[in-house]
Amino acid sequence: MLVTLAKLTPTQREAVIGLVPRVCAMTPAKQAAIRIRMRDNIEALKLCSQHLCMFTQKEPEPEQLHVKRTILPPQRRD
Repeated sequence: MLVTLAKLTPTQREAVIGLVPRVCAMTPAKQAAIRIRMRDNIEALKLCSQHLCMFTQKEPEPEQLHVKRTILPPQRRD
């Protein structure tokens, strides 16, 4: 079941959006601890686990799409 941000109350929505970057930076063990603490807020938990990547993935910058290769001159070995 997909839960959209629109279905959450403004308070829940704010909590989930605020949590996502911090949760992503944590170790899996810490993420599991947060999931246990958030059990009472099932809607936010479902949203967090299903849409974690959606919030954190940014569109690549146009210049990052094409990697420019620079050819270095051969190094002299003394």
